[in-house]
Amino acid sequence: MSKEAPPVTLTDSDTDFVFSLDLSASHAGFSVVDMVTLLTEAHYSQLYASRCLAGKSFADAKYGQARELLDCALLHLAKAKWHIGGITGAYNGVFRSDDIDADAQSGVEAARTSIDICKSVEQLMNGEIAFEDIEAPKPGLDNDGTEVLRADGVPIVPSICPIVVLRGSSYDMGYQYAQQSLEIFGDFVFATFAKLRFTQGRLDVIKRWEAELRQHTPEVLDMCRGWADGATNAGLPMSYENVLHLWTGSEPPSPSLNQMEWPFLGSKELLSVMYMGQQAFLNMLMEEFNDAEKASVRTPANSPLDHCSGICAWGAATTDGELKAASTTDHDCWMQATIVAYPDSGNAFIYTPFSVAGAWLPGMGIIKMAGHPGMNDKGLAYVHHGGEAHMLEPEESWGYGVARGPVTFHVLRYKSSAIEARDYQFEIPIGDVGGPLMSGGGLWADRDNGFAFESRYRDKMHPNGLVRERTYDHGGKGHDLLYAGNSALHAEASDANHGHEPGSLSYDIERGWHTYDLSKAAHPDLMRAWMRMTAAGDGAERMYTFYQNAIPASGSIDETWLNELYRLAASEYPETKSLRSEIARRTADKKDHPPASPAHRTNAFYANMTPDNGDQGLYSGCVGPLRYDLPPNGANHGYFYYDETNTYWTLRLAKTPEEMIDDAQKRAKRDIENAARGIRDLTDAHAGSKYLESFLDLSQKALAEADAIIASGPTDDHIQEPARLARALRRVTHAQVRARQVLAELQSSSQNA
Repeated sequence: MSKEAPPVTLTDSDTDFVFSLDLSASHAGFSVVDMVTLLTEAHYSQLYASRCLAGKSFADAKYGQARELLDCALLHLAKAKWHIGGITGAYNGVFRSDDIDADAQSGVEAARTSIDICKSVEQLMNGEIAFEDIEAPKPGLDNDGTEVLRADGVPIVPSICPIVVLRGSSYDMGYQYAQQSLEIFGDFVFATFAKLRFTQGRLDVIKRWEAELRQHTPEVLDMCRGWADGATNAGLPMSYENVLHLWTGSEPPSPSLNQMEWPFLGSKELLSVMYMGQQAFLNMLMEEFNDAEKASVRTPANSPLDHCSGICAWGAATTDGELKAASTTDHDCWMQATIVAYPDSGNAFIYTPFSVAGAWLPGMGIIKMAGHPGMNDKGLAYVHHGGEAHMLEPEESWGYGVARGPVTFHVLRYKSSAIEARDYQFEIPIGDVGGPLMSGGGLWADRDNGFAFESRYRDKMHPNGLVRERTYDHGGKGHDLLYAGNSALHAEASDANHGHEPGSLSYDIERGWHTYDLSKAAHPDLMRAWMRMTAAGDGAERMYTFYQNAIPASGSIDETWLNELYRLAASEYPETKSLRSEIARRTADKKDHPPASPAHRTNAFYANMTPDNGDQGLYSGCVGPLRYDLPPNGANHGYFYYDETNTYWTLRLAKTPEEMIDDAQKRAKRDIENAARGIRDLTDAHAGSKYLESFLDLSQKALAEADAIIASGPTDDHIQEPARLARALRRVTHAQVRARQVLAELQSSSQNA
């Protein structure tokens, strides 16, 4: 029997949203500083060990062994992050410790085990120990009735991005989204948010946001109702308001730069610094929390900010005049799923939020279903968020509006061109400029136009806001391409963007607005200080890399060129033996900014798109970077992933989900045939053949499972049938990725021969 979603729960206490922690208290003999210090060491140990594999492939006998060991270390690192994050609050959206001593002990043990395994990998690659002599205890692995792997009960991020298929009314799609997400991941992704209790004040704020959605994106409210009922009928009671909170948050808009509201459950400063990196967290503890003078004016630690980026080209800049686009989300990749939607009204579209539960990220909080990239069947693409937040709109224009997530859903579904997307952006309120992705904007494009919003505020000086439409070279020639990171690139943007003091930033045509002087990011409010860091040297150098590569390539850009750009290492790290001292030097020297690239170890999700006004648009997605050996700048918020594949699946946005699956099957079969042929051609001397054969076996098994699901035939339930199609599609994309792992390794082995 169908159940109705429960009513929202009110409370007089704000304890569900307030998080406090005694940083110096001892838990099972460890303080928070001790635990995070050890967690940081575990991150760096993975970095040091991985560098021993640089330039190698499975053709090297030790490479496969080392990857096995590093995967085991990553399982323990995931456990350490979970247990310690449950204490610090970094994992508060899914887990809060109710036994700190026990979690401290578990987290410390897991971190130490991870460190030991990584050190053994260095010894293995240096010839100091044999693989058979290394102790690498593996956690207990199971799926607990879901598709997601668990290590001793701790969920592990899927190495192949799952897909959900939605079809029908807005309500139907919300219902399907909840049930398919729970089927893939299990209750933990929604459970914390389902149990949240709101004070009347917070509920009133949610209702204010709801009124804006009702006016500008009413279909989202129907999705929320379906989501609440779908979760409830799957066994996880969830009120409509609790779902709506994932799209709006429960904080009022930021009133000014000095009172920025960020959507954390808990301590804003504690979590924000955890997100920016473990080393930054430690520096804050040691240099600021314990030093009243330094706490009065805070300067962020010199932790590299490798943030999201995106690029698109069209018209004269591409080989065929069609739109080509690629982007990465750069964060601690969490439980995300790509949405393939076939609504009963509007456009079919594909979109990948940062995660399934309000785009919640560890240490970052909910981001209101934001993410990227996305495209629809009219050839319109949302490439990237375009930088966040430039804060160029005057404070009096800030207020309630529509967050980026619902804006993106609405535009992809109901707008058919980049011009329509642009015009809609000026119809909706400015919104909360002081919150992460809490207002409209972004980088949008089609085969004829592109628009990158840096300010939607219009006045006499800028009657069309600050919107980049092309990229200009030093000769003043405009190119049909746009790219974005997090810094402002518009020449007329104020030098006080991102909350800087006037005069803090410099401008050049390659890097946009930036500074290499980190002291200019100093501010008493740590959140504002961190926002200023988005205009620092790391981001500037990434924009420089875009310019230096894209301008000369204008006219010859295609999907292959984009893939190569996101395989481009900015610079090679020194040998492992000198890497530790090199990182220490860079950390101490706050003015040293090595070259940066949009391709780096913090890439959480890479996607390549060739949209089409019809049924031929292609969307490819990969969890993690496209190259395993991309050198990171340090161990910050995103990192290595268990069972990392470094390759992508490909979907064609066909007229129906059934046609999409058929096309994906054909691609998988071709990939399997080519992979099998390549393995047959290997010589007996190839040391990695057993690993490649295992990938091929996984590919063939996944395709057979998809065939069985498809052969079961359609159901008569219009709500449940998309779930069956999604299961089949997930198996097909697994088949694609595993076969492509073989092909990628064969190519790498050939190049390194």
